[in-house]
Amino acid sequence: MDLRSAAELAITLAREAGDFAVAEHDTARIEAKGTGADLVTHVDREAEARIVQALRERYPEHAILGEEEGEQGAAAGARHRWLIDPLDGTHNYVLGLDVYGVCITLCEGDRPLVAVVHDSPRRRTFWAIAGAGAWLSQGEDEEPRRLVLGTGVPLDRTTVAFTQGYEVGHDDERRNDLFTSLERGTKRVLRSWAPSSDWGLLVTGQLGAMVAYRNEIWDLVGGTLLAEEAGGAVRTDPAGELIVVGRPQTVEELDALLGVTRAATEARLSEDAPLPEQKDVASSPFTRIPRRERIAESSLAFAVHDAHPVSPGHALIIPVRQIPTWFDASPEEMREALELVDVVKARLDAEHAPDGYNVGFNAGASAGQTVFHAHLHVIPRYSGDVDDPTGGVRHAVIGKGFY
Repeated sequence: MDLRSAAELAITLAREAGDFAVAEHDTARIEAKGTGADLVTHVDREAEARIVQALRERYPEHAILGEEEGEQGAAAGARHRWLIDPLDGTHNYVLGLDVYGVCITLCEGDRPLVAVVHDSPRRRTFWAIAGAGAWLSQGEDEEPRRLVLGTGVPLDRTTVAFTQGYEVGHDDERRNDLFTSLERGTKRVLRSWAPSSDWGLLVTGQLGAMVAYRNEIWDLVGGTLLAEEAGGAVRTDPAGELIVVGRPQTVEELDALLGVTRAATEARLSEDAPLPEQKDVASSPFTRIPRRERIAESSLAFAVHDAHPVSPGHALIIPVRQIPTWFDASPEEMREALELVDVVKARLDAEHAPDGYNVGFNAGASAGQTVFHAHLHVIPRYSGDVDDPTGGVRHAVIGKGFY
């Protein structure tokens, strides 16, 4: 599938929907939506209908999930699916606040491939293609500008956006605890009630992170891809209810503040085996690997393909917690990492059918370690890949491998 063509169509449709919303603002017909306090306008419905029609004409085999009309297009089991929020921030729109936009995302299964978030009043379009970066287009005749996030600043000098799903009530205890922690632990908490606006502020550097609690999928998936392609980090709790996305340093500090991943870790570790003290490895490139690139994962570790493979299928097993070496890992982290070795081996056996494996780690600069975030190498070996494989990992010391 030509993802650039899909992105161009989504950008066009988002801009048209945004222009339609701006033009219809003064005559918008407003209705209550559902049984709660949510609202809908004729703009929401008509903009979604226009987007759906265009997508069905171009991609009749694709499924479509719209905020207003639900599942549309091809069967829900289709390989590709579009997620649409035609007017994100309807309450702001009705109040006359110029804080609203359009979200369009293309997914393959659960993996986002293309994301478009459009700031309708300002006609700014943020978009990303998986593996091709995040971009800002401010006019049809202007060249897109690539978006790159920095690592972040301390939380007490950081503004963080908080968003929640419409099903979250005022008495939701976890939501209230999260919000209280954010207010006390950060410079400021922004609540725009329009994730499209928050994503734009995040990827252009005005916000340090987005904290999303039980949010609707169409407001969340595309923005997460945008942030990841701009170099952002992501943390998700085991239940998938809480997601923190943003600058790597900020996300790391928010994880510690909110306990996004800590709950699962603590539940799996005995009181007699506390986590070793985490050392400063904030520069680890592994924290910037998009989650969609993981080939296997557990609560304490994940696996990815090596960026510089020494053989076809070369993979890394990496603890979620940023620890310098394998020897800093807890017994539970070691166990889960080794369990992932078996999972990855089964996958590599099926995909590459190697004749053998080298599995191990480097600990310390003198042992060749260059990334000081612990990781195991799983290296498939093939008959004839070297003239004489005798000695295996002994060749880590040059000239000493033969015996």
